[in-house]
Amino acid sequence: MHRVAFLSRCGTCLLFLGACGGEKTVTDPPRTYLTIAATTPRNGATDVPIETEISATFSQPVNSPWLQIEPLIGVNVSQSETRIVFTPIQPLRINTRYTVTPVIQDEAGDPSNLPSWSFTTRSGIPVSLTTVSTGNVHACGLDSNGEALCWGTNDYGQLGIGQYWPYALPTPVFGDIRFSSIVAGTRGSCALTSDGKAYCWGLNDHGELGNGTNLGRGLPTEVVGDERFATMALGFEHTCGVTAAGEAYCWGSNVFGALGSGAPPPGCGPSACTKWEQQLTPTRVSGGISFSTITSGQAFSCALDMQGAAYCWGYNYYGQLGDGTVATRWSPTPVSGGHTFGSISAGSFHS
Repeated sequence: MHRVAFLSRCGTCLLFLGACGGEKTVTDPPRTYLTIAATTPRNGATDVPIETEISATFSQPVNSPWLQIEPLIGVNVSQSETRIVFTPIQPLRINTRYTVTPVIQDEAGDPSNLPSWSFTTRSGIPVSLTTVSTGNVHACGLDSNGEALCWGTNDYGQLGIGQYWPYALPTPVFGDIRFSSIVAGTRGSCALTSDGKAYCWGLNDHGELGNGTNLGRGLPTEVVGDERFATMALGFEHTCGVTAAGEAYCWGSNVFGALGSGAPPPGCGPSACTKWEQQLTPTRVSGGISFSTITSGQAFSCALDMQGAAYCWGYNYYGQLGDGTVATRWSPTPVSGGHTFGSISAGSFHS
C-alpha cells in the first residue's frame, strides 16, 4: 500500500488523501506477472520424436510472441493471444539438445526475453527391418509396417529426412508414406508403395529422380507419370523400373545409352553423346521385350526377360554388357552364351 499527499483547502499544511485533517490508506490493485504456463515439449524432456511441434502457452495475452530456437530450424507458425506453435518444416536432428527462448514485445514495443527451456531429441529408434538396400555410402530399409528408414551419408538428401546431415542410426524417412520395397543408389533412394507408385529423393542433376526437373529433393517426391512399377533400380545417374506387365522404363542421364532409347539421340555419336542428353521423366525402353526384373550400374542397365534371358544396354567400355564387345549399346542387347538366369545384378562397371 502507499499514501498519496496533496495540498488541501482545509489548511496550509500538506495533508494525506481523505477527509480534511484525516488520512486514508490507498491499496494498489493486485499485480499479475506474465509466466509460461505450459510448453511442448516440456522443459528437460528427453527422447523427443524428431517430428514434434514446439509451443509455448502464456499465462495472459501477449504482444507479438516468438520463439528463438537453437539450433535454428525452419518452421510454420500459428498463434493465438496466449499460445504460439512452431511446426518444423523438416524433422529435427536426432540426439540434439534444443533450447527455446520465448520473446515478446514489452509496453514500449521492445523485444523482451522470457525464461528459456530445453529438450533433447531421441538418439535412435530400435527397429526390426524386413528388407535392407545398400547404396554407395548410405543404406535404407523398411520395417514391418512399411515405414522407410535410412542411415549413412546425406550430402544430397538421400536419407529422405529433409536435412543434409549424416546419421549413423536408422532414421525415419519424412512423411507418412508406407512402402512395399525400397532401393538405395549411389546418391539417391527410391521406394514403391503397395500399388506401385514410385517415390525418389536425393541428387537430381540429371533427372534421375524422375520428377520432371533437375532439382534435388531431400524428401520423398513422386515420380511423374501414371506408371506403376513392380521393381526399381538406381544407377549412377539414371533410374529404371519395370511394371507388373513387364514394361521397362528408364530416366535420367542418357549420355552412354543407359536409358535404352533405341538409337543415339540427335547430335550423339555411336559411342556417346558430346552434349548432355537426359530424360526427366520415365521413358519406355525400346525393343518391346517383357522383363521380370532390372538392375542399373554406372551408365548401363541389364534386365531379365520372362524366361530368364539377360539383356543389357548402355556403356560397355569394360565389357559389362556381356555381348562379347566393348561397343556402346543404345537398346537391349542379348548377353552372349544363351544362359538362363534367376537374378541379375549390376555393379559400377561389371555385371
